[in-house]
Amino acid sequence: MKNLNTPISRNKRRGAFTLIEILIVIGILSMLLALTSPIIGMVGGAQNRARAKSDISLIATALEAFKGRFSIYPLCNAAEDEITAAKNLYKCLDGKLYPKAEGGVISFVDAPKGVKPFLDRSKMNVCSQADRYNRDLDFDSLTDVFLADPWLEPYLYFYDTNNIVGERGSWRNPGFILMSKGQDNKAVQVGDMYTSGMMPDEDSYRTPVENVDNIVFGFDD
Repeated sequence: MKNLNTPISRNKRRGAFTLIEILIVIGILSMLLALTSPIIGMVGGAQNRARAKSDISLIATALEAFKGRFSIYPLCNAAEDEITAAKNLYKCLDGKLYPKAEGGVISFVDAPKGVKPFLDRSKMNVCSQADRYNRDLDFDSLTDVFLADPWLEPYLYFYDTNNIVGERGSWRNPGFILMSKGQDNKAVQVGDMYTSGMMPDEDSYRTPVENVDNIVFGFDD
């Protein structure tokens, strides 16, 4: 006769985790997240800096092409108004503004339609001042767009009003300065960079802590 009182198997699968087990798993995951977050942040920061350097190099190449055609760089300066200068820089490199000389005075006027851009905007972050996160922009109607760095702040362009850039500092492209304020979006006006387009030596520029993460064409390229 069969024994109907067969013991229950010890290998029977448990139905659920206990509260203590769940709390232990959550604790372990929290520790792992705390350990990996700084690493992820460092990787993201390095990628953004690399992107900014690449962008600045593309803008510099476009500026040289602009000068090659018109024998002059765009006459706008971030020292006067960062956003306005960034907008005008974009318009010049997008073929919407060009220099015109009248009575010995050079001004920048609307370019005729069909002028070939000097910069491929599809490779850049182009932002609207009204909504920097909007990527569905109507470039034909908007007038407040500018070239933005990975942190969605305008790339700063300083035109050398003295035409003697290169006599100071280590940068290698006379005529203009291009820079990003970096992740903290802070910069200190060093020397006469913000007034004449003259770049100070690198040690002087890097001394203020706000400038440490800035990316400057000629220093960082």
